[in-house]
Amino acid sequence: MSKSFSPTALLALAVPLVLGACGSKDPGTGPLDQCNALTRQYCETLIDCQISGGTVSADARQDSLESCETAAAQSLDCTRAIGVSDFYDSCMHDLKNLDCDELNQSLMDGSFMLPGPCTQVILIE
Repeated sequence: MSKSFSPTALLALAVPLVLGACGSKDPGTGPLDQCNALTRQYCETLIDCQISGGTVSADARQDSLESCETAAAQSLDCTRAIGVSDFYDSCMHDLKNLDCDELNQSLMDGSFMLPGPCTQVILIE
């Protein structure tokens, strides 16, 4: 199983809030669910791109996803999420549509960064 994913990049998703709370953008989905969906999308995109690039085997997809999600949960504690920024939907769209060749190259050269809309998109208490 490859350890090429970058769960520490998830730290850029969170912004600490001293006071206050922000509501969910989608009335049917709470911040915890949105945060978990974001980390799942991040890991799915990362692992699927690595599979297409040949750095992770398709047989190792499930194990790689689980490892990524475990590492992501250590970097971003979704149980502390109290809201999402106005850029949440843009972030999710951009994560789903990352160019795999660019992503894989950035992982190899250590320059991987989350898409701009994903910066501080999860609001943490």
